[in-house]
Amino acid sequence: MEASILVINLLFGSNRQIVHIQVADQALRITGKDAFGMRS
Repeated sequence: MEASILVINLLFGSNRQIVHIQVADQALRITGKDAFGMRS
């Protein structure tokens, strides 16, 4: 799943971390739940 890719990028992409968080946040709002299985 893309969620796993996002997690990897979050861990290894310090400069891109904020960007990936924003992308993940947008995805959470669209799906109504986060991809990490935890409530924001």
